[in-house]
Amino acid sequence: MKLPFWINEERTFNGLLYARSRAKRLFLYFVLISFLCYLYYLLNSLRDLVPKPLEEDEDTSEIVDGTPAPPVSEFLLSDESERLTRKVPVTHVFVNSAYYYPISKSLGRNAIALHMIVDSKNFDSKNYSFGFVGSNGTNSEAGLAKSMAYETPECRYSPTVAIGNTIENLIKLELDSNGTKTEIPFKIARFTAPKPVIICINPQFVAEQWQTFLMHVHTANRFGGHLHVYIVSIVNGYFELMKEYERQGYLTMEMWLRMKFPSPGSQFFEPNMNSQSRNSAMTDCLLQYKEATEYIAFFDMDDILFPLLYPTYLEEFNAAWTPGASSLIYGRRSHQFVKAETLTEYNFHRLVDSLRTLEPEEERVVLKPEAHRNSWEYTGMENK
Repeated sequence: MKLPFWINEERTFNGLLYARSRAKRLFLYFVLISFLCYLYYLLNSLRDLVPKPLEEDEDTSEIVDGTPAPPVSEFLLSDESERLTRKVPVTHVFVNSAYYYPISKSLGRNAIALHMIVDSKNFDSKNYSFGFVGSNGTNSEAGLAKSMAYETPECRYSPTVAIGNTIENLIKLELDSNGTKTEIPFKIARFTAPKPVIICINPQFVAEQWQTFLMHVHTANRFGGHLHVYIVSIVNGYFELMKEYERQGYLTMEMWLRMKFPSPGSQFFEPNMNSQSRNSAMTDCLLQYKEATEYIAFFDMDDILFPLLYPTYLEEFNAAWTPGASSLIYGRRSHQFVKAETLTEYNFHRLVDSLRTLEPEEERVVLKPEAHRNSWEYTGMENK
């Protein structure tokens, strides 16, 4: 009489086993599908960090632009034949940057450095004294900033640096031209640096060569250098990659400005096309780190320096430096290498193995910043 009951119980037990087994399979399916969805999301997120080569038909909205292009002005002169000879009613000056040094080993106390471009075909700014007024909220003090300029025959605007000393605890700086004052934004110069060697990288225009950047940033970090990169425009994926390296302390990014006169009021020639952006950025880098670092190098992104005798840049430079020297000059050769198309294909050792040496090129300079006030004396030299 108990047999049917036992059979029913067995069937019930088997049914429970089947139900539990099916529930486990459904749970595993759910976990697997959730994992695949997360993996798909993660891969899509990482894909945006992998820079792609800039195609000819690529949408320009993918270019990160540091400063909008200047507006077209009714006062803008565009006659190429008059670019280097025509006199205009008013001399235009553009202040790229200004720095305040509460204490400076070479400039004295409460020094200011005005970094400008000046229409040198209209006005000779060499050894000129620019009037300025410094204020600290309680008192104001007028002063003169004596200039040094570098006139380039092919450019209308000349890079100019003017140095002066002002009131303590400066909070407001104005240029004074015949009683007309113009406030000049300024920064306090750096007094600490991430590394004892700062490598200033020339402005990047529509930058896309992320492969060279990866090689440079890791090499510099390995030998004790820190990149300070000036950016005008850059491919978006490359920009995101560079920002990640900045977050990890490998480099500093600085969006470099396009010069513009928003309300010129008189005739002028376009400053960006008639000046040397490279010299301007390198001088800014020098003035910015003047009191903060042991050495500064003026490099392009593809200028990668390997120390030959010592394990760090600092030791190498210290050993090479001689009393009375003003700079170290390094010869340079261009190389070809095989580029990886994607970040996952990038291999540092394979890149080095593929290097092929080509012809000599323009030299590059390393100097001690405390003894210098501009970069143009040491850039643009031809290899002898």
